[in-house]
Amino acid sequence: MSAKATTALMIAALIALPASFGQTPQKPLRERLLERAQQGDAEAQYNLGNLYAFGPGMPQDYAQAAIWYHKAAEQGRADAQFALGDLYEDGHGVPQDYAQAAVWYRKAADQGYAVAQLDLGVLYEHGSGVPQDYAEAYFWLDLAAAGKFA
Repeated sequence: MSAKATTALMIAALIALPASFGQTPQKPLRERLLERAQQGDAEAQYNLGNLYAFGPGMPQDYAQAAIWYHKAAEQGRADAQFALGDLYEDGHGVPQDYAQAAVWYRKAADQGYAVAQLDLGVLYEHGSGVPQDYAEAYFWLDLAAAGKFA
C-alpha cells in the first residue's frame, strides 16, 4: 500500500471514528439552531434570525429573519427587539412601519440597549412613527452616548 493510500485510509478512519463510538456527526449549524429555535430557545431564535438576515452560508431572507427575531423579541431579548425594529424601520421582510420600529426600539432601549436608544432618539428627532419631540430625542440620544454608543 502506498503512503498516499495509507494516509487517505487513516483520514477516513478518523472521520468515521465518532460514529464508531455511537456518536453521530454534528449537524450543520443551521439545523442545530432550527431545532433549538423551534423548541423556544430565544438565543437560537435570535441567531437564526441573524442567519436569515445576513445570509452567511444561506440565502438572505428578511421575512424569515423577522419571524425568528419576533419570537426572540417576545421573550424579552433586547438584541432581537432592536433587530426587529431595524427591519420595520427599513421595510426589510415586513412593511416599512416607523411606529412599529419605535415600539421595538423602545423595548430594547428600556433594557439599556444603546444602539436602540440611539435609533429611538433619531425617530423622535425626525418625528418618524412618533410625535416629533426634541426633548425626548435628547433624552434617548444622551442615554445612548452615556452607554458608549456614539
